[in-house]
Amino acid sequence: MIDNIDELIAKAVDNKKDLKRESLKLKIGDYEEDFKISGIGEKQVNIVKFLKYEDIIEASEAGKENSLEDNLKKVMDEYKGGFRVSGTGDKSIRIEKVIKYEDLLETAETKGEDSLESTLMKIVDGFEGNFRISGTGEKAVKIEKFVKYEDMIEANEMGEDDNIGLSVMKVIDEFEPSEDS
Repeated sequence: MIDNIDELIAKAVDNKKDLKRESLKLKIGDYEEDFKISGIGEKQVNIVKFLKYEDIIEASEAGKENSLEDNLKKVMDEYKGGFRVSGTGDKSIRIEKVIKYEDLLETAETKGEDSLESTLMKIVDGFEGNFRISGTGEKAVKIEKFVKYEDMIEANEMGEDDNIGLSVMKVIDEFEPSEDS
């Protein structure tokens, strides 16, 4: 395993085009989820997953509790005050709600297990933070996370087996460029 940040960055950047075709499996909640590498830069790697609305509904109806889909559905179901319209299109309206982290912690404790704030805390805690909903469309929700190289190296040094950064690092480390590249 690469244990030097400069080597890790060099390998990622040198193989950027081909690595963007790679995917990785991450344990989110009780389930394993497929993510794609969607961007590689000098400081971090971006991973992304699209979740179809129908899959979100099916997972919820199937009782797939503590899954990525179920947690996103809970957030969508909690559509209550404090949201604002931030954009409109031909077929959809974009709504947003800004919640400060300190408010999230305080409100999650006082509003109870089923509140929007508690659900968001579970998502933030369960996904090692910094995952964000970066897009919504007619058919899917896009979530993404930027993973810093130094976090990858630190996870490797700490021996954290179930870490997103380490999972991304393994994809880069084990990648073998094709002869065509």
